[in-house]
Amino acid sequence: MTALEVDPVPRAEVYGGGLFFAAERAAEVLHAWRAWTAGGLPVEMNSSVALLRAPDAPWVPAPLRGRLTAHVRVAFTGGAERGAELVRPLRGLGPALIDTVRTRPYTAIAGVHDDPTEPMPYDERSAMLAALDGAAVDALVGAAGPGRRVPFAMVEVRHLGGALAREPEVPNAVGHRGAAYSLSVLTPAAPADGGAGAAAAEELLARMAPWATGLAFLDFLGGPEAGRSARPAYTPENLARLRRIRAVHDPGRLFQGDHG
Repeated sequence: MTALEVDPVPRAEVYGGGLFFAAERAAEVLHAWRAWTAGGLPVEMNSSVALLRAPDAPWVPAPLRGRLTAHVRVAFTGGAERGAELVRPLRGLGPALIDTVRTRPYTAIAGVHDDPTEPMPYDERSAMLAALDGAAVDALVGAAGPGRRVPFAMVEVRHLGGALAREPEVPNAVGHRGAAYSLSVLTPAAPADGGAGAAAAEELLARMAPWATGLAFLDFLGGPEAGRSARPAYTPENLARLRRIRAVHDPGRLFQGDHG
């Protein structure tokens, strides 16, 4: 028998939401967000930025429908007043197409990213970034920003650090504590495209390779190897440790997951 114990976080509300900006401001917004995340934010602040290509569909809000936008997402657990103060530099970029940042019950946390609720097939590729400097932002916008005819539904960068960067007292299998950001690329799965979407995603990751750690986040592990191996998600040391544990406790390989 196995067990997993999780301590709930005593938090009824968060201050969070999204700021959507027009595509032509993508470089400005991503550079501003990068500088903002590098400025010593408190650990209570979590954020990400995405280049979103929304479909021309009636369920998409009118200002976003059928267009590319830069979407900054924030979630802060330190109170609304302090949260608004921290977000002020982002709001200072000028009027957003949509601003949903507010105090919300934790039960509405999904509204921060506001992802579609209907399932859709997609291909996902990811990388962990050791750093995100101005050149990295330029490379990302140049590969996926305005003026580029690419099949991506979303290119997202998440700010990491905080508790994730600290080694625990008891060693575990988290192998990317030194990463400062994560990068993920989502492309609608369309067999008729002949693999063009996946190839475009691999090209983007290749452009970002100078800033990558060589590892991938397990939750975002996609591509042709994802169903066969979890190796890209772990350091060699952690992978060896996991294999030793499995050899002792599950020599018959009774437990099988999504990754071999």
